[in-house]
Amino acid sequence: MAGEPQTSRPGRSTHSSQDGVGAADTPRAAGGVGGRGWIVAGDHHTRSDDIAVASLVLYAADLEATEAFYRALGLDLHQEQHGDGPVHSVTRLGGDVHFALHQADPTEPSANPAWQQAGSSFPGVWVADLDATAEALRGDDHLILLEHEVRSWGCRTVAEDPDGRAIEINQRGHCDT
Repeated sequence: MAGEPQTSRPGRSTHSSQDGVGAADTPRAAGGVGGRGWIVAGDHHTRSDDIAVASLVLYAADLEATEAFYRALGLDLHQEQHGDGPVHSVTRLGGDVHFALHQADPTEPSANPAWQQAGSSFPGVWVADLDATAEALRGDDHLILLEHEVRSWGCRTVAEDPDGRAIEINQRGHCDT
């Protein structure tokens, strides 16, 4: 009903406009596609020009089956290895996002960080200033899982988000590699 609060997500409410679309995201009629859809009224998305998706790394219990799944989606995967690291399958998404599939080690899951276990994901972002970003995260008491590290493809720091996900933070041209 117009003007009455609608619950769109737990802890959030919006007010409907005359056309029935609220000021923030509201449920689609009948739940949207598959009963789970959301619409966004107006342009409430913000831009973060100094940050971009750098990578998405997935760890698989069965690498061959996972490769077959992503190939069926149309990804052109090929083999890659960084230094003495593991051989893994990669492609580029959208021209600049590194997408990789790694075999999780099923024999010693406790020996690997949680972000390297089967079923986990390891997203990465490019930032304008790696050192300032890491310092800001430390200042906000976020856990730094891996301090500054020089890799064959660039420099990174790995931090943990509030839900326990490891996030790789990269800066182009940060170090001479």
